[in-house]
Amino acid sequence: MVPFKLDDYKEILMTDTSFESGGATHMFDQVSDDNTFGLKMNREIVITVEGDQLSAGSYKIYFGCVIPGIGQIGFYFTDDVANA
Repeated sequence: MVPFKLDDYKEILMTDTSFESGGATHMFDQVSDDNTFGLKMNREIVITVEGDQLSAGSYKIYFGCVIPGIGQIGFYFTDDVANA
């Protein structure tokens, strides 16, 4: 499963993504049934993607995940990259 897609076509590999929550950094490819990842209401997480730098502009991002007992779900959000 690929947790992220950029503009509906570019898959972002789990080995290239990490998230920071509560001061600790975790790799998405290390998330498992025993080492889970949770999103908490009104809490900020920082997601980092290794690789090429995005140019300025607006991007549509898909975030997919698996919820035990429910299955795979996902949602879209947009983010803007400002000019450097």
